[in-house]
Amino acid sequence: MSARPELARFLTELDDRRQRLESLAEAESGQMRDEVRAASNQLLAAREELRVQQQELEAAQVAALLTGAEYDRAFVDEALPCLRTDHHGLIVETNSAARELLTWPLVSWSRRPLPVHFTLATRAIVRSMISRAGRQAGHLTGEATVQRSIGRQTPVRLAVAANAHNGELRWAALRLDGA
Repeated sequence: MSARPELARFLTELDDRRQRLESLAEAESGQMRDEVRAASNQLLAAREELRVQQQELEAAQVAALLTGAEYDRAFVDEALPCLRTDHHGLIVETNSAARELLTWPLVSWSRRPLPVHFTLATRAIVRSMISRAGRQAGHLTGEATVQRSIGRQTPVRLAVAANAHNGELRWAALRLDGA
């Protein structure tokens, strides 16, 4: 769905090059060193902008998926964690990627409220998304952390859109840890 591995590789190469330039500049005169530091700061700003744009692109891709006819195919595809809840947030159906992601608590995922799968600190975000998605057209995105097991958590970007035909909420999750 995204070029996350390629972007991560590019940013690593960019960081390595920036560090090599800074170490080379330390041996140079004050003006050269200042020029390299200015360029290094610009590279850091560009790096952050690329990261933010990648996140926005991924969120837009997921939003398009949620609101388009491709959702049913993506649901079956199983590469992207997708699930459906009712308008109260009770899980109705998941694909296998979502079942693997939602492994904690050790209870059946079926007909469980979606927020119970998230850390206490981020459950409010999920509950808010459930409430807001049912009241407005379009999609919402937010970041939360899945409680995978004791001491093991997975940060995700969630996207949700209401299905106007049956009132269910369509969800997708993108792992933020690169897994």
